[in-house]
Amino acid sequence: MKTIEIVLGCVLLAGCSTMPGDVNSTKAMLDGERQIQVHPGWLYAGGMKSPSLKLGGFWSEKSPDAFNLEVLVPGVEPISAVKIGLDGEVVELKISGLDQRHDRLTPEGAPFNVTVARCPVSLDFVQRMVGSKKVVLRMHLAADYVEGVFSFDQLTYARPAFRKALKQIPTVSLAKE
Repeated sequence: MKTIEIVLGCVLLAGCSTMPGDVNSTKAMLDGERQIQVHPGWLYAGGMKSPSLKLGGFWSEKSPDAFNLEVLVPGVEPISAVKIGLDGEVVELKISGLDQRHDRLTPEGAPFNVTVARCPVSLDFVQRMVGSKKVVLRMHLAADYVEGVFSFDQLTYARPAFRKALKQIPTVSLAKE
Protein backbone atom coordinates (compact mmCIF):
# COMPACT_ATOMS: atom_id res chain seq x y z
CA MET A 1 0.00 0.00 0.00
CA LYS A 2 2.86 2.39 0.80
CA THR A 3 4.28 1.85 -2.71
CA ILE A 4 1.00 2.94 -4.28
CA GLU A 5 0.89 6.06 -2.09
CA ILE A 6 4.47 6.98 -2.98
CA VAL A 7 3.89 6.47 -6.71
CA LEU A 8 0.64 8.46 -6.58
CA GLY A 9 2.42 11.27 -4.71
CA CYS A 10 5.18 11.39 -7.33
CA VAL A 11 2.62 11.50 -10.16
CA LEU A 12 0.75 14.36 -8.47
CA LEU A 13 3.96 16.31 -7.88
CA ALA A 14 5.09 15.74 -11.47
CA GLY A 15 1.75 17.06 -12.69
CA CYS A 16 2.33 20.33 -10.85
CA SER A 17 5.77 20.96 -12.34
CA THR A 18 6.38 22.68 -15.64
CA MET A 19 6.02 20.32 -18.59
CA PRO A 20 7.86 20.65 -21.89
CA GLY A 21 5.86 22.91 -24.15
CA ASP A 22 3.99 24.77 -21.39
CA VAL A 23 3.26 28.46 -21.91
CA ASN A 24 3.20 31.00 -19.06
CA SER A 25 2.07 34.61 -19.13
CA THR A 26 3.37 36.90 -16.40
CA LYS A 27 2.98 40.56 -15.51
CA ALA A 28 5.71 42.25 -13.49
CA MET A 29 4.59 43.97 -10.31
CA LEU A 30 7.36 46.58 -10.59
CA ASP A 31 6.52 48.07 -13.98
CA GLY A 32 3.60 46.05 -15.35
CA GLU A 33 5.65 44.48 -18.15
CA ARG A 34 3.90 41.46 -19.65
CA GLN A 35 5.94 38.45 -20.80
CA ILE A 36 4.98 35.21 -22.50
CA GLN A 37 7.35 32.30 -21.89
CA VAL A 38 7.39 29.07 -23.90
CA HIS A 39 9.02 26.35 -21.79
CA PRO A 40 11.23 24.31 -24.10
CA GLY A 41 9.27 21.64 -25.96
CA TRP A 42 10.60 18.69 -27.91
CA LEU A 43 11.68 18.71 -31.53
CA TYR A 44 10.89 15.48 -33.37
CA ALA A 45 14.02 13.41 -34.03
CA GLY A 46 12.43 11.04 -36.55
CA GLY A 47 11.75 7.34 -36.54
CA MET A 48 12.54 5.43 -33.37
CA LYS A 49 15.06 7.98 -32.10
CA SER A 50 14.19 9.57 -28.80
CA PRO A 51 13.87 13.36 -28.85
CA SER A 52 17.01 15.24 -27.90
CA LEU A 53 16.57 18.87 -28.94
CA LYS A 54 14.17 21.27 -27.29
CA LEU A 55 13.01 24.72 -28.37
CA GLY A 56 11.45 27.44 -26.24
CA GLY A 57 11.74 31.17 -25.77
CA PHE A 58 10.02 34.31 -24.62
CA TRP A 59 8.31 37.49 -25.75
CA SER A 60 8.10 40.80 -23.86
CA GLU A 61 5.80 43.71 -24.53
CA LYS A 62 8.86 45.98 -24.06
CA SER A 63 10.04 44.63 -27.44
CA PRO A 64 6.70 43.71 -29.03
CA ASP A 65 8.11 42.87 -32.48
CA ALA A 66 10.88 40.58 -31.15
CA PHE A 67 11.02 37.04 -29.81
CA ASN A 68 13.98 35.31 -28.15
CA LEU A 69 14.33 31.65 -29.11
CA GLU A 70 16.15 29.25 -26.77
CA VAL A 71 17.50 26.04 -28.31
CA LEU A 72 18.58 23.29 -25.90
CA VAL A 73 20.96 20.53 -26.94
CA PRO A 74 22.29 17.75 -24.68
CA GLY A 75 25.82 18.07 -23.33
CA VAL A 76 28.18 20.98 -23.02
CA GLU A 77 29.55 21.14 -26.54
CA PRO A 78 30.31 24.46 -28.21
CA ILE A 79 27.63 25.53 -30.69
CA SER A 80 28.90 27.22 -33.82
CA ALA A 81 25.62 27.84 -35.67
CA VAL A 82 21.85 27.51 -35.46
CA LYS A 83 19.97 27.12 -38.73
CA ILE A 84 16.27 26.77 -39.45
CA GLY A 85 14.75 25.46 -42.66
CA LEU A 86 11.29 26.88 -43.43
CA ASP A 87 9.69 24.95 -46.30
CA GLY A 88 13.09 24.66 -48.00
CA GLU A 89 14.44 28.16 -47.24
CA VAL A 90 17.45 27.92 -44.87
CA VAL A 91 17.98 30.80 -42.42
CA GLU A 92 21.03 31.05 -40.15
CA LEU A 93 20.15 32.65 -36.82
CA LYS A 94 22.38 34.98 -34.84
CA ILE A 95 23.41 33.48 -31.50
CA SER A 96 23.25 36.19 -28.82
CA GLY A 97 24.33 34.00 -25.92
CA LEU A 98 25.32 30.51 -24.85
CA ASP A 99 25.19 28.90 -21.43
CA GLN A 100 25.07 25.53 -19.74
CA ARG A 101 22.42 24.40 -17.28
CA HIS A 102 20.50 21.36 -16.05
CA ASP A 103 17.30 20.37 -17.81
CA ARG A 104 14.93 17.41 -17.86
CA LEU A 105 15.97 16.45 -21.36
CA THR A 106 14.52 12.96 -21.45
CA PRO A 107 10.88 11.87 -21.60
CA GLU A 108 11.53 10.07 -18.31
CA GLY A 109 12.50 13.37 -16.66
CA ALA A 110 16.15 12.51 -15.96
CA PRO A 111 18.29 15.65 -15.51
CA PHE A 112 21.04 16.31 -18.02
CA ASN A 113 23.53 19.05 -18.67
CA VAL A 114 22.46 21.02 -21.71
CA THR A 115 23.85 23.86 -23.76
CA VAL A 116 21.39 26.65 -24.43
CA ALA A 117 21.72 28.94 -27.45
CA ARG A 118 19.66 32.14 -27.37
CA CYS A 119 18.72 33.55 -30.76
CA PRO A 120 16.77 36.79 -31.19
CA VAL A 121 14.29 36.73 -34.08
CA SER A 122 11.34 38.82 -35.18
CA LEU A 123 7.83 37.94 -34.10
CA ASP A 124 6.99 37.63 -37.81
CA PHE A 125 9.67 34.92 -38.11
CA VAL A 126 8.03 32.93 -35.28
CA GLN A 127 4.68 33.26 -37.07
CA ARG A 128 6.34 31.87 -40.22
CA MET A 129 7.77 28.97 -38.21
CA VAL A 130 4.37 28.08 -36.81
CA GLY A 131 2.64 28.44 -40.18
CA SER A 132 5.16 26.59 -42.36
CA LYS A 133 4.56 22.99 -43.39
CA LYS A 134 8.12 21.72 -42.87
CA VAL A 135 10.37 23.36 -40.29
CA VAL A 136 13.69 21.73 -39.37
CA LEU A 137 16.19 23.11 -36.87
CA ARG A 138 19.91 22.26 -37.05
CA MET A 139 22.49 22.95 -34.34
CA HIS A 140 26.09 22.85 -35.53
CA LEU A 141 28.36 21.49 -32.78
CA ALA A 142 32.15 21.18 -32.57
CA ALA A 143 32.47 18.15 -34.86
CA ASP A 144 28.90 17.30 -35.84
CA TYR A 145 25.35 18.60 -35.92
CA VAL A 146 21.98 17.57 -34.53
CA GLU A 147 18.61 18.18 -36.13
CA GLY A 148 15.02 18.19 -35.00
CA VAL A 149 11.68 18.80 -36.68
CA PHE A 150 9.68 21.74 -35.31
CA SER A 151 6.64 21.08 -37.51
CA PHE A 152 5.38 18.18 -35.39
CA ASP A 153 2.17 18.60 -33.42
CA GLN A 154 2.23 16.41 -30.32
CA LEU A 155 1.39 17.59 -26.80
CA THR A 156 4.87 18.14 -25.31
CA TYR A 157 6.49 19.23 -28.56
CA ALA A 158 7.47 22.81 -29.40
CA ARG A 159 5.12 23.90 -32.19
CA PRO A 160 1.82 23.56 -30.29
CA ALA A 161 3.31 25.64 -27.46
CA PHE A 162 4.48 28.36 -29.86
CA ARG A 163 1.02 28.39 -31.46
CA LYS A 164 -0.53 28.82 -28.00
CA ALA A 165 1.95 31.60 -27.12
CA LEU A 166 1.20 33.52 -30.33
CA LYS A 167 -2.50 33.54 -29.44
CA GLN A 168 -1.62 35.28 -26.15
CA ILE A 169 0.41 38.08 -27.77
CA PRO A 170 -1.93 41.04 -28.38
CA THR A 171 -0.42 42.23 -31.68
CA VAL A 172 -0.60 38.72 -33.15
CA SER A 173 -4.13 38.01 -31.94
CA LEU A 174 -5.42 41.26 -33.46
CA ALA A 175 -3.62 40.69 -36.75
CA LYS A 176 -5.01 37.15 -37.17
CA GLU A 177 -8.62 37.86 -36.32
